[in-house]
Amino acid sequence: MSVNGPGAIGRPIEDGTTDVAAESGRVGGGEQPATGADASAPTRGTSPVRFSVQPSASGLGIVSRLRLEPDAVSYVEGALAVVPSRVAGTLRRLLREAAALDANRVLTLREAETVIEPALDALPGGGAALRARLREVDAWLDRERAREAAVRDGIDVVFNSDPEAPSLSATVIEQLDAAVREAAGRPLDIHIMIFSFTDEAIADKLLEIAETNPNAHIRILTDFSQTTQANGYRPAWLVEQAQARGLDNLEVRFKKDQPYRWDAAAKRLRWDHGVTRGLNHHKGLVTLVDGQPRRMVAGSFNWSPSADRKNYENLMTFDATVAANRLVMRHYEAEFEALWNDGRASLTLEEAREHKRRIEAEFRADPSKRPSEVVGLEAGAGASLSRLAPDDILDLNDPSAGQRIAAWFGGGERGREIAMAIAAERLRFGRFEDADDLLARVPTAAQALGADGIDRLREQVVFGDGKLSVNLASREELIAAGATRAAADAIVTWREAHGEFESLEQVRALPEISRSTWYRMRRFLTADLRRVAFSARRPDEPQGDAGFARVNEERMVPVRQPDGSVVYESATIGAGAVDMIRRAKPGETLKLATYGLSVSTPEFAALVEAARSGVRLRVILNRKYNEAVADRLRSLAADEGLDIEVKTSGRTMHQKYLVHVEGEDAFNGSANLSSNAERKHAEDRFFIKNNAAVARAFEADFDRLWERLPG
Repeated sequence: MSVNGPGAIGRPIEDGTTDVAAESGRVGGGEQPATGADASAPTRGTSPVRFSVQPSASGLGIVSRLRLEPDAVSYVEGALAVVPSRVAGTLRRLLREAAALDANRVLTLREAETVIEPALDALPGGGAALRARLREVDAWLDRERAREAAVRDGIDVVFNSDPEAPSLSATVIEQLDAAVREAAGRPLDIHIMIFSFTDEAIADKLLEIAETNPNAHIRILTDFSQTTQANGYRPAWLVEQAQARGLDNLEVRFKKDQPYRWDAAAKRLRWDHGVTRGLNHHKGLVTLVDGQPRRMVAGSFNWSPSADRKNYENLMTFDATVAANRLVMRHYEAEFEALWNDGRASLTLEEAREHKRRIEAEFRADPSKRPSEVVGLEAGAGASLSRLAPDDILDLNDPSAGQRIAAWFGGGERGREIAMAIAAERLRFGRFEDADDLLARVPTAAQALGADGIDRLREQVVFGDGKLSVNLASREELIAAGATRAAADAIVTWREAHGEFESLEQVRALPEISRSTWYRMRRFLTADLRRVAFSARRPDEPQGDAGFARVNEERMVPVRQPDGSVVYESATIGAGAVDMIRRAKPGETLKLATYGLSVSTPEFAALVEAARSGVRLRVILNRKYNEAVADRLRSLAADEGLDIEVKTSGRTMHQKYLVHVEGEDAFNGSANLSSNAERKHAEDRFFIKNNAAVARAFEADFDRLWERLPG
């Protein structure tokens, strides 16, 4: 965790500005550099040494339910000795909350200072000043809790409607740079699926990585429209640059398509969106180190300066330290590899140009041919890419990983003892923040590893959020997290009958879960659920399905029916959306911002069905192309008295998200709510459920846009 504590900002000075150079003030000496700051944090100055006490032999018992790191012991004891007894209890509570910012119960010196230093500064002012300062600390901790929860969550969402947000292009480049740093010379794969790519800065970054990192291999899957360098398209240019510079670690393939009709008057091909057999409409990337997914980027953002500056767009980033993200990344990588390898679905640049020549030849031979009858190149040579390694990332905070932890530490009796010590420490004082935290709290692990082993620990092991999704966990994983077999069976059986838990309260209500079982399990469980769904269509197929990869095509997901029952259906982009919409209850709110909405889609029908049941519906549409559907929604509201409000945006509204405010659910991705998105194009849609931080981020963007747009 990064501590930008209440004192990191400095203290107000007489002219009303802020002295950001104020020191951190570590009692007992030792200067600390100032860190970044929350501008609304309570202020503090430099504290003199106010007390000197003998440290306790142990960091236990000073503040109940906390372990104190050794260098925090005397500092906390001294502070508790000098503050009035009437506020000592409040101080202890705030110390517990500061320790919990990184989701454990271990108090570091930095965490302690964020609470104690403001209190000591206010001490000479008396009780009222002290209580006021502690209220400031309390409010700051509330804000930090939300921020740290979002960091641990492993998902960040950037909206270019936010004037304080970084540019979306810069965010992509930042993720690419981070991937190179994480790889640290180990095999790095950067796999990109992108519809439109004209951003020169991103293209230059990819070339730089390919030239300066022989361990890296960049593969780009793009749309057939990108085979030309017209309009500043970068993919074909990158192919040219890679060949000219002798870079065999930068490759590009193009989704096979037949998007042309014949212009008889001009005797030439004309590109026509209406005849395309399926765009590669994805807008993301995934990085792998040693074949394991590490980072992912997705959202509505095509890689172009105009999209960044002129549209309303978003970008989501995913971090593999969270187990739920790793599963989503693996599905995304599987989709990439399946499309990359399929010669019926993707082509090299040379094959794509030959395909176009053959299309033109067919039309010239018979100008009366309908576009759907034209074949071109039947198939390319395909590829045999297989970079996704078995899912064996070791997460030291995974409550179900005991046997794997023992094996990693050498197995046998010693490995089991270390694994048990890690589990006991984690159970009592919470997750490990990083390798240093583990080694400090479990000395036997440090002794067993030695210097080489510690380096291996830093490279091979991740430290996740320590949570197990009750909506995805197997019986065995639930038992490893503290469930009895009866409790685990009850959870899995409930899911099979009802779909997904919407809260942990629903889990606790199961009669098979006793109080003692719940006490063991609750700290490890989350109802947070993340999924990704795809649509896919080869040009020679009549319509699309749920993915090019078999693992995606064959998945089934629970879908709520209008009568409240649950039926398992193919994991299409539409099925997940309909399920999320149907989970909204009367009086709750759905907020939709999208570039395209078709009245013929299951999503539109589900939205109208929800409004008729009493759900509030707020919709922002791109004005161009959507006037008819906007009028249809307004007419339904007027004719049937439904709580539907619609606004349209003249600035390109390119978002593709829906947020269920009360349910803390959201979906987002490349797919518009259109028939073509599911039946024709290659698309993705990410579903994030029971996640307050992500839902709040989407709601905040929606509300910001709603306020800007006229009624």
